[in-house]
Amino acid sequence: MAIKLETFLYIAIFIVIAFTLSLKQENKDAAIATSKKELEFTNSTFSEVNTTAQLSQAFTKSGIQENGVLTLNDITYSGQKLKSLKANRAVYDGNISTLYGNVVLKQESGFEYTTDKAIYDINKQFIYVPNSFLAKMNDNTMNGKDLKYNISTQNAEATNIHAILYTKN
Repeated sequence: MAIKLETFLYIAIFIVIAFTLSLKQENKDAAIATSKKELEFTNSTFSEVNTTAQLSQAFTKSGIQENGVLTLNDITYSGQKLKSLKANRAVYDGNISTLYGNVVLKQESGFEYTTDKAIYDINKQFIYVPNSFLAKMNDNTMNGKDLKYNISTQNAEATNIHAILYTKN
């Protein structure tokens, strides 16, 4: 007794349809990526320019942007009345840059400020040092508890300062 090919195909189609209908269907969202990395780079130079001149420049050994926050390692920045601003790490969140580790700010006038942490408000052109700092110019030195520095006016304010100043006779 031979089974006809059509009968065999009907049985096979019936089994496939029955198996397909017996599967449980669920609506699940697609797997969400765990990394929010938007950008990554190494040994990069960034320049801010307008139609007539270069306004500022920054060099960094490496950087990464995740969730809208840019983190730069070994950064050197210059421009906007700053001779240079260096740090081991800078974290940019909006218009606020927080600098960490061996932060050194050099003014065009010759003052050099050294600290471990500084907060730079880019729009207000203001740097706040919330912890102790050391300032030097030639043989003059000044230590303080905290520092507020206005880049536009090149005005600095500090608390609990201890200074050694040399004047000309």
